[in-house]
Amino acid sequence: MKNQKFYILIIVLSLLILTVSCGEEKNEVSSENIQKESSKSEMKEESKDIEDYSGKKILYVDSYKDDYPWSKALSDSFSKIIDKTNAEYKIVRMDTKNNTSEEFKVEAGNKVKAIYDEYKPDVVIGADDNASKYFIVPFLKNSETPVVVIGVNWNGDSYGYPFENTTGLYEVSPFKQTLDQLKQYSKGDKIAFISGDNATAKIDSENMKKEFNVNFEKEYYCKTYEEFVNNYKKLQDEVDMFYFNNTGSSIINGWEDQIANEFIENNTKIPSCTTYEWVTPYTLLGVTTVPKEHGDFAANTALEILGGKNVSEIPFSKNKEGSLYLNQKIAEKLSITFNANILKGAKIVK
Repeated sequence: MKNQKFYILIIVLSLLILTVSCGEEKNEVSSENIQKESSKSEMKEESKDIEDYSGKKILYVDSYKDDYPWSKALSDSFSKIIDKTNAEYKIVRMDTKNNTSEEFKVEAGNKVKAIYDEYKPDVVIGADDNASKYFIVPFLKNSETPVVVIGVNWNGDSYGYPFENTTGLYEVSPFKQTLDQLKQYSKGDKIAFISGDNATAKIDSENMKKEFNVNFEKEYYCKTYEEFVNNYKKLQDEVDMFYFNNTGSSIINGWEDQIANEFIENNTKIPSCTTYEWVTPYTLLGVTTVPKEHGDFAANTALEILGGKNVSEIPFSKNKEGSLYLNQKIAEKLSITFNANILKGAKIVK
């Protein structure tokens, strides 16, 4: 009997030890789960004051297409913020930079209206001018749908903004800051303007002359790459410096980045500048607008409105951010050396 009791005691103790061991293993695994749950709980705590956007819809109307670097950067920064919420959104590309006829633009606006009617968004974003001209103004002016516009050039005078249901961030060119930088490297004050041929380039030119009292000695608007090559060569001997407004295959027929880059490096004789990031590979320097500022504004303002803020309480404003770009290859071609202080705060194009 004593031996039996002893064996029973040994078995009980063994079972207890096994139970404790298993319990410790389970607790370890559970502690990981608790930690993860704890992180989720902390995230919920952080977003406790954020409205629930489930069931809310945003229609994002892009005037152009995401083959245009500016457009892609705008919608990417917008999406990055909205993707962190549970709001639903749809992006519609009007593609009016690749298709420039008036008939196409009007039809593009009509198609967006049909999508709007079916989608029934709570907020509309209009990116760049043609979304305003061909969709927002004809169909949503003073409607019940709140509208946020971004990338509208200079001001809203052309469209009659503000309406009762609109707010936005105007895109104002940092041309003065760019020109101030460029003058340090120019031998004189004569300046030319060259660009792909589109409406925005002409609006930019007119507003630069009006706002900054600049006089362009020559203005070239190029429909084809051949026109660009001829005009680019001419202006090198006509002025002391030039402003390169906009380029790319979407507005200069036959443009290819690599071929154009080689041509410009071989034929540049005078300093040049731009206010567009994607043009900085072709100019000595540029102070550029920051598309992310506009995309972020669109997303954050839309969320404010979805959270209950009245669009009329949010005034129109103008972009404030800018980035300085310096092109080392063109600087070497022109025998220009950038000083150390300027280099510190700049993005270098190599």
